[in-house]
Order: sequence, then structure tokens, then C-alpha cells
Amino acid sequence: GNTIGSEFFSFTPGNPDPVTGAPEGGTFTPATKFVPGKAYFVRVLAPEGLTLLFSPSSSNRPGNFGSMRGRSSWTMRVGLKGGDEETEVRIGEARGASRGLDEQFDSPLPPSVGVGLQGQVFDHGRLFRDMRQWGRAETFKVRFDSLIPGELYRVRFTMFESGIDRYTVKDPEAGKTRKYTQAGSYTFRATS
Repeated sequence: GNTIGSEFFSFTPGNPDPVTGAPEGGTFTPATKFVPGKAYFVRVLAPEGLTLLFSPSSSNRPGNFGSMRGRSSWTMRVGLKGGDEETEVRIGEARGASRGLDEQFDSPLPPSVGVGLQGQVFDHGRLFRDMRQWGRAETFKVRFDSLIPGELYRVRFTMFESGIDRYTVKDPEAGKTRKYTQAGSYTFRATS
């Protein structure tokens, strides 16, 4: 909301280097719970900082829009998996959201930490979540970085909150267009 961003992220190491065995970068993925001893990235929006207090709650479901209860909206997960790596972004529409960067609805990605597989919605900077104004036709530009040439990848489209009954996916590199209703997937082999 007003103090922190709408997501918190954990770091997942990338594939190991064949010579050293050390991970070559990694990706930030949305976290749904805090695990002791693991590091997380939380965007702080309050200039004076903040203190996080933890207490168990059965009514809080991380990853849902606490600020969007009672509003009309749709949210889709666009996830990419290839080899042992995966990443995701979220797109959608909500009442009260705008086309520009809005800290109440959108989530910029954490700072880059190497060359690991990473997805981003990039119309308004590097975003993990891009929510637009409810009820308008929109085009979301999603890009996946650090693909391995020759690797087979699958993009999965999963509705979190339903609100649309069809959408079109265009792959400009392959020159392909596909129409979907609700969930779907698209498979491709990376060329670069």
C-alpha cells in the first residue's frame, strides 16, 4: 500500500557455471511466505523507512491484492519455464489503476543481479506486476531475458482473478499469433 510495495521477492540462483559450479546470476520471484535464513527484497515506499512485524494470520493470503478488495479486476500470471529455471510476471486491470506506474497497483522488479532468467513487463520500466485501468483493451509487452539458445521454453498463462474471456498472444520473433480463452500455454525454442 502506502508504506511498502505490493510484492516481496526471494532470490532463486540460476543454473551453475559448468567450470566453477557457482550459479550464474539468478532471478527474483514473488515469495508467498518468509523462510528463516533466506534473504528477501521488499520495496520501501516511505522515505522514513519502516519496521516489518510478523504474526501468523489465516486471513492474509500473500500475493493477493489487499488494496483491491471489492473492486472489479482481472489478474493473469505469465510464467516461463525452461530447463531448471523459471520466472513470471503478472498483468491485469483494476478499477482505480492507471496506465502509468502506480505504486498502489504495480510492482517494479528488484534491482538486477546478474544474467539469470528474468521476466518483465516493460511499458513503464521493468515491472513484475503491471495493472491498467479496468475495462479497456490493452497491450502488455512482456520480455524474458537470459534465454539459452536451443533450449525449449513454455510460457503459461494462468488467471488469478477472472475478468476476461479471451486474449491474443503475439510472438514477434517467431511471427506467430494465438488466441486463447482463460488459461493456456505457448511453447518455443529459443534462438538467441
